[in-house]
Amino acid sequence: MEPCDLYKLVYQGAMGSSHFFLSEAAALENLRKEMRALKPHGEENLIENIPTTAGMVRVHLRPWLAEGLNPEILIRSFVRTGREFTGKTEDIELLWQASGESDYFIRKMAKKGYPSVHHSETYRKLYHPAYRVVQASILKEEGFQF
Repeated sequence: MEPCDLYKLVYQGAMGSSHFFLSEAAALENLRKEMRALKPHGEENLIENIPTTAGMVRVHLRPWLAEGLNPEILIRSFVRTGREFTGKTEDIELLWQASGESDYFIRKMAKKGYPSVHHSETYRKLYHPAYRVVQASILKEEGFQF
């Protein structure tokens, strides 16, 4: 994990999926397209708890597919999280400090206004990330049982 990958995790824990908001129809089409390109397997955890001030989780798509779960539940949760949750940049700082990492990277991001970032090339090559970030409470309200 490179500093940008940790920052992405911290960002998602504080800001949720608000940086990636689409209409529900567009989000569902994008999810279905991404899922068609994935090989389902249960080698990843379905739900990844992330450091958060707002109860965010990463829901991994490959195990979701492997378990035959309804994509509409996930996408409704994703869209609702983006629509209903407003993060605070102060929480990015709080979560970063809790990580114990150097301040250099977070200072650089602060100067840029705390943008969302992509995973590092190394992370993408090793893990091929495919997930959605949602608020766990919304996922439960939409019918997913933990």
